[in-house]
Amino acid sequence: MNPFNIRAQVMISPAGVQRLRQGHLWIYAADVEKEPGGAPPPIVGVTDRAHNHMGFAFYSKRSQIRLRFLTRSADTPTPEWFHERIKATIQRRRGLIDRGSACRLIFGEADLLPSIVADLYSGQVVLQTLSSGADALKPFLVESLKSLLAPQGIYERNDVKARFLEGLDEIKGPLWGSTPPEVEITEEGYASM
Repeated sequence: MNPFNIRAQVMISPAGVQRLRQGHLWIYAADVEKEPGGAPPPIVGVTDRAHNHMGFAFYSKRSQIRLRFLTRSADTPTPEWFHERIKATIQRRRGLIDRGSACRLIFGEADLLPSIVADLYSGQVVLQTLSSGADALKPFLVESLKSLLAPQGIYERNDVKARFLEGLDEIKGPLWGSTPPEVEITEEGYASM
């Protein structure tokens, strides 16, 4: 399934619309009124009862957090759209990246990349995809991080309990490149392993 072939729609309740308008990025199962059938798509369009477009979100059929909003825009998320958002996130942290060897690159909802976390440790990227929508983008995320950072390796640490609530396996291991069992990092002049 192409995660960027976004055709499915989810309708949310007036309470969900109000929560969204107040700035919340999550819509819970209780506020979802109509969901797509069949295989759950990773990304969906979201509408209100009057079929007004509310944005696009990661969709998690098995989670109580049914929708994690990516954008309120009418512009459909594409590979280029995600790549530019990841690039902007890394650029915001460029000063931190240049000052030490450990840095959070992507911080989920804070960067409008919900349930995606990426850290840099001495040339190694550690990636977490904590929802089924984010997990479906994992190959794309790896390619984007490779092209933006040229790391030595990318390792996934998806061995957290939050994935169980999404119906996802807890896994960890290398995704790309050379990933040693330990790396030394320096923060504010202090080394650590």
